[in-house]
Amino acid sequence: MKTTIRIASLVFVFILIATFSTSYAAMDMMDTIEMKELSDVKDHWGKTFIEELVSKDIVSGYPDQTFRPDNTITRAEFIVMLLKAKKISPMEGMAGHWANGWKDAAIEAKYLMSGEFTDLDKAITRGEIALMVDRALASRGHYYMARTMDVVDTKNLSEDQKMAVLNVFDAGIVSGYSDNTFRVDNPATRAEAATMTVRVISPEKRASKDLVFDKETLAKFNGKNGMRSLVAVDGKVYDVSDVGVWANGTHFNGAVAGVDISQQIREGSPHGLSTLSLAKEVGIYQE
Repeated sequence: MKTTIRIASLVFVFILIATFSTSYAAMDMMDTIEMKELSDVKDHWGKTFIEELVSKDIVSGYPDQTFRPDNTITRAEFIVMLLKAKKISPMEGMAGHWANGWKDAAIEAKYLMSGEFTDLDKAITRGEIALMVDRALASRGHYYMARTMDVVDTKNLSEDQKMAVLNVFDAGIVSGYSDNTFRVDNPATRAEAATMTVRVISPEKRASKDLVFDKETLAKFNGKNGMRSLVAVDGKVYDVSDVGVWANGTHFNGAVAGVDISQQIREGSPHGLSTLSLAKEVGIYQE
């Protein structure tokens, strides 16, 4: 009798194992099928970014197995995308719009300010995404202010939006267009939103571009008012902020940061370029 019970138990265990193994295999197969059946991303420039978010259950396709990467995305949809990517859950018990819980969670995380996005069904713009992403990054690089040469259409923006656009560009979240514009008022596409979201959570997938300074841009980095101390020498830009002889943007021999000191280095320094041995090369200078 005991032997019969043991055999029956073992058979039951094997059935359970086989059932779970089959279920997991089926789930894996479904995931694979879903990825393959996104019929409109195969040759799209945003394919790898879209597929990463789909594989992580951050976004999904439509019932007809399309993603529609060039369609616009609403404010509500992007809030959900970004918060899911950052592993932030919605607030519970929110009445009204289906995404109100997500919106309140975004405000709690300081990705949105109270009063922003009153119309959640409106298509989100590239500029609005830049503001949210800038806040999600939590910090800014030392040299993002130099990106005005890379993003030429920021002059008429509010200071907050300008800083956000320059920072997300500098951080490699967005590359901008071939004419060096950002186009803040353009509605973002689903592919663009997916790309920016992936780059927020995966730094290794961010774009990179050399920092280029002109005379006006370099002048901002004079070591004053919290700015770094940068100098240009023979077409290269160096950060001398942490070099002791450059305290507060002024060299003990009278040279100042924020300018091209090539001539002073060649004619006035007994040590020549060796004086920059402790400085960090950060960019290119084009007068």
